[in-house]
Amino acid sequence: METTKEITGKFIPEFKETVKQFGEWLFEQGYNYNLKGWAFVIKFKSDQDFEKVALKAWELDRENNPQMDLFDNDEPKDVTAEPELIEGNFDEVVE
Repeated sequence: METTKEITGKFIPEFKETVKQFGEWLFEQGYNYNLKGWAFVIKFKSDQDFEKVALKAWELDRENNPQMDLFDNDEPKDVTAEPELIEGNFDEVVE
């Protein structure tokens, strides 16, 4: 007996930059796909392949999200100023 499992995945990127990058990545990985507008339709033979492609699609869309620049910048964000150290000898006030 011969059995085949095929899974059809449809991926629609949110950002146009992702469309080109995702298409190039799929080509480099050897995946065949149909592109209709921004929708990639791909047939898979395993769940692992589907998960791999889904993860890459999500990753590329996240990288191309202009709002993510606020969070992904490598520089630390100075949201509050560091408290200044006040030197001196202070007595505790107890009431």
